[in-house]
Amino acid sequence: NAATKLALDGKVEPVSKDASAGAASFSGLEAGLYVILPRDKAVTDDSDVIKDGDDVHTVVNTDYWTYKFSPSITAIPSKQAKGGEPGVTPGEIGTAADFGPWLDEIEVVLKPTVSEREGKIKIIKNLLHYETKNPVTFVFSVVATKDNKTVYDDVVSMSFGDDTLDPKTRTNPGSDERIIDGLPVGATVTVTEIYPEPNDKNAYYKLVDTAVPKGDEVLPNDIIEFTFTNDYNERYHGGGGAENQYVFIEDGVTPHWDTHQVINGQEVVKNEGQDEAGE
Repeated sequence: NAATKLALDGKVEPVSKDASAGAASFSGLEAGLYVILPRDKAVTDDSDVIKDGDDVHTVVNTDYWTYKFSPSITAIPSKQAKGGEPGVTPGEIGTAADFGPWLDEIEVVLKPTVSEREGKIKIIKNLLHYETKNPVTFVFSVVATKDNKTVYDDVVSMSFGDDTLDPKTRTNPGSDERIIDGLPVGATVTVTEIYPEPNDKNAYYKLVDTAVPKGDEVLPNDIIEFTFTNDYNERYHGGGGAENQYVFIEDGVTPHWDTHQVINGQEVVKNEGQDEAGE
């Protein structure tokens, strides 16, 4: 990592080649130890370099995947592993005495960790009028599919209370929004307002307008917006809502689950410190 940092800080001039075709060849290199670290050709700054303490790695993004590379080191010349055949079999790792012959042409195969890229959507809720006696909660179903499989399925809520609305006029209460992240890039997302139920004649908030881009795919850098507008119909009968969120806390000492509960838009934490077994 020390050699990697020297190169990234510009204190050592690196040798670079374009590997867009899947491989890059270097010739005329002097004997020595070489640190190999891929960089994203499309990035002109250091935004593809991630530094976490002494750990340094780079990330390369494609349309749907993120490849994370850690530095690897190789020696020129190197010895062929016992029983191995360059480009065919890796051979067995033995002692310094029983390795194969010295090799001046070295092939290095990089092994990145691969993860699916994720994007976000935004749910926007507009209220035209509001009843001030109780907070009001709206519930949405969020479903994402990719390659004919459901990759995300959750229910989320948004609440309006006296702290966000005008209690005197009940008019122009404005809007609220919620960001949903962790959605695989390329997935098709559908958001549906399921409470108050659209066909419920007794519902006191009616959905009057939607701007829902059904069929749009999740993008890595743009946020898709789903907008819902409701109006109060003067049929007050009270209400409220609570949303439970289970969050796994991995602190390296006592991994546990926290239960985050949102009641009428106000977040509280209950059952903090449950261990992994739920005891």
